[in-house]
Amino acid sequence: MDELIRARAELVLLEERPRELLQQLLDVRAAVVAQRSKIDEIIRSRPTVISRLPIELLLSIIHIDIHASYAPQKRKQELASVSRRWRDVILHSPCLWTTVHVASGISSTKTHLERSRGALLDIVIEAAGWSRSKHLALVPCLDIVESHAHRWRSLLVTSSDEHVGDDNDDEMPLTEFIGEKIKHLQFPSLKRVAILGPSTYCGIGYLDFLSVDHAPALEHLELEEFTTLHDIAKPITMLKTLRLEFCVGSGGIGYVPFPYLIPTQALTKLSLSGCMAIFLPPQNSIHFPSLKTLQMFYVTEIRPFMNVFCRDVPHSRNPL
Repeated sequence: MDELIRARAELVLLEERPRELLQQLLDVRAAVVAQRSKIDEIIRSRPTVISRLPIELLLSIIHIDIHASYAPQKRKQELASVSRRWRDVILHSPCLWTTVHVASGISSTKTHLERSRGALLDIVIEAAGWSRSKHLALVPCLDIVESHAHRWRSLLVTSSDEHVGDDNDDEMPLTEFIGEKIKHLQFPSLKRVAILGPSTYCGIGYLDFLSVDHAPALEHLELEEFTTLHDIAKPITMLKTLRLEFCVGSGGIGYVPFPYLIPTQALTKLSLSGCMAIFLPPQNSIHFPSLKTLQMFYVTEIRPFMNVFCRDVPHSRNPL
């Protein structure tokens, strides 16, 4: 009899076991759901990987992206709308506000000058090649940036089209207009100048602002539509790199002394294109002691030009 009671009691215990195990399974499943929800909440509330980047690295990425864009101003606005952190980084980083597009208007010009906080500036001037009326529209912004001439690090002047003057409009080359406007200024920090475009007409007489008295630190110069129609009052400073694309219609103007125009002692890279006939001084008259790279594109008379500065030294391996 006692054995039967024990057997029945053990059966009851065994029958209870599945129910206990089922409850444990349900509890575990509920715990799994709760833990998963907790993890999802942590992930949602945690900043993204790019948001956890150090400000210096984030700024570097933004800087590269903006300057690689064809529309840097628009791209800057797009990136500033990504998040409040990105907006703060952009608004409070002077290096993102140093490129000043003069044609963008007074408000934009003032904003860039203010947010650049005294950093060196890259000035961009874009306008029609020969329209004086459109050039005059630049004056208000030019007046603003002229007061910061000591901060200019680079200057890019480019014509926006092939336009050759409006009806009843006094034609004036963009280069002449800019040269006359800023020739009285001093540019102690100016390192690089590029005057580019199909109708800039870069006459040397318009470049007095690049002389050694005005831009003593100038090292890199690019001139398209270059012509020696006029003389320059004083020579340009000690350049390291020079690119000249000669104006097609400037034939017969005559030779302007290269060493006087541009001292050659420090020049390490020289790039020339176009008709060289107007720029050929006597043979063996120019010496480039520091020149490392010479590039010539579509040059009509290479040999005469090489004779100009190839010193006639027997067995010389380096004619430059």
